[in-house]
Amino acid sequence: MPSGENIIWPFAGALVGSIITAIIAPLAIKLAVDKTMKKIIHGTGTQDNFVAYLNQFENIPFALLANILRRATRGKALLKPVENMREANEFETVHFNPVKTVGQMIREEPQVNTAVTVGTRARRPLYLDTPLLLALPLSKESYSPMVKEAFLQTARNNNQAVLVQRDWWQSNAKPLAGMIMQLGTVEPITDWPLIQSSLAVELTMPEQAPGHMAAGYQTDGEGRPKVRLWQHGAGQKSNLRHTIREIKGRAGIPVLIRMRTSDSLEVNLEEAIWAGADAVVLEGAGHTGMLLPNVVGQGFGLSLPVSLVRAKSYLERQGSGIEIIAHGCFWEPADCVKALALGASAVILDTVLIYGLMADQITKALPWFPIESLLQEGSKRANKLCVKQAAINIGNLLAAFREEMVIAADALGKTDLADLNTADLYTSDPSLHALLHI
Repeated sequence: MPSGENIIWPFAGALVGSIITAIIAPLAIKLAVDKTMKKIIHGTGTQDNFVAYLNQFENIPFALLANILRRATRGKALLKPVENMREANEFETVHFNPVKTVGQMIREEPQVNTAVTVGTRARRPLYLDTPLLLALPLSKESYSPMVKEAFLQTARNNNQAVLVQRDWWQSNAKPLAGMIMQLGTVEPITDWPLIQSSLAVELTMPEQAPGHMAAGYQTDGEGRPKVRLWQHGAGQKSNLRHTIREIKGRAGIPVLIRMRTSDSLEVNLEEAIWAGADAVVLEGAGHTGMLLPNVVGQGFGLSLPVSLVRAKSYLERQGSGIEIIAHGCFWEPADCVKALALGASAVILDTVLIYGLMADQITKALPWFPIESLLQEGSKRANKLCVKQAAINIGNLLAAFREEMVIAADALGKTDLADLNTADLYTSDPSLHALLHI
């Protein structure tokens, strides 16, 4: 009969082995995989990362291949967000005029004014240190409180204006100094203290209402669109005018009207003028999050560069004094500079900030969870996002954007970003040349 000592030792050995197998071994594997993923994502001994190497050697674009595989496996019409239907960069074929940059050296500290004022006719105009506004991109899923707080911290730390949806704030929430309140469609306003503490208010242009004439236009003597047969009727758009007057009367802040870029652009701009808007937010067709069949999504809406030129031309001819804010998929500082040259007073950054926010925190999700688990409300990994570091990342991204925009303006011989114009651009695309007059 075995002694008690002979039984204890095998049992203890089995217990230790079980602990190693169940706890230590998986932990070691996870640490090893995490380290490997960091090397892959951030690069090894070079500046390039793994994704860059894949892009260099691929014969078929990844997005195209993914579409083929999805169709082959599902056998149904492909539905994707519209922003993925277009080229990621709508400004890709618009370039800076090379004549302006030849022979100019990049100075270490170029002196370029980046400040801009929106809503100069309001009692309390919107003053921006840089023509960059922050916003969370549209999403069917709700963002976690950590993501929202990271945006708000960025606004506080960098004196930056941020577009904030009304449902972000509870009744006891402390107003943010750099807040632009997005009210959406016209509805009775009840939270006036919140409105009065905002820098500006954004409303959404209602759809065509009964009692209005058809949204058609003819061209003028130079072939540019002009509004015809417009009738201001009752309904939502009359309410829009009343709401704008009420906001400007009680709060004295600029009112922005958001509108989609479409062939009815001039008609909507005429309505914005009549309603008394201080600025319009042109939402590029590539920005919307709606789902469309792939076959029609490719040509959906009016491109943002064309919309900017048409809007700028029409507003100047009307002598409206309304500024334009561009909202699209801005990925590069150069795209922001091009938008300013095409007529925008400021641009809104959104999706690029989400990628910047997660810059060095991706490994908190990968490889065991999808990246979006760091962003979604209710996700198991959402609380792993470090708000402080995320805000620092966004702040760094904004600083880099500003510096590169200053370098571009200086290379073009400008001392103020507001001096950029279409003469600083050219395009090799014949259709854009005809549409943009550059």
